[in-house]
Amino acid sequence: MLMVRERQFYIRLVTLAAPLALQSVITFSVALADNIMVGQLGALALSGVFVANQIQTLLHMLVIGLVSALLILGSQFWGKREADKVTTIIGIAFKLGVGSGLVITMVTLLWPGGVLRVFTDEVDALEQARSYLVIIRWSYLCFCVTQVLVGAMRCVERVRIGMYLSIMTFVVNVSLNWVLIFGNLGAPA
Repeated sequence: MLMVRERQFYIRLVTLAAPLALQSVITFSVALADNIMVGQLGALALSGVFVANQIQTLLHMLVIGLVSALLILGSQFWGKREADKVTTIIGIAFKLGVGSGLVITMVTLLWPGGVLRVFTDEVDALEQARSYLVIIRWSYLCFCVTQVLVGAMRCVERVRIGMYLSIMTFVVNVSLNWVLIFGNLGAPA
């Protein structure tokens, strides 16, 4: 079995891997916080959010594939010190990410009911999902842009920025949930 005995290797590995792992935990925590907070409103509200979030799940899978390709190609070029090719790959990924976000946003703007009916035919859940989709669809483009840019930072060994963005996202998400879901600070519930 090959073992690296150089201490520097492990320090570098932890320096790169720890922020990535923490970012994944925080990203999971955002979804968990959403489910816990919406779950307090009842099963119908939770099922509506679940149905609407299926669109986000599909977009997430698409963007993960895009960012994975960006990381694989961009990291190889970064390792070869071919910065111009890294820039080209990032540009292509950015255009595809923005395009994906715009397409999904437009589809949910123009045919919200049709898109949601793909995931359920339950009328009450569809009504809840539609009211949630009116708000959440505006995040699709931002999600695509941030994921591609965080991926770009990762392929050039700047992994902490994504971790900090995840922490900020968690704080903003929970705060807005507290205000908008429960009607705090004068907002309607």
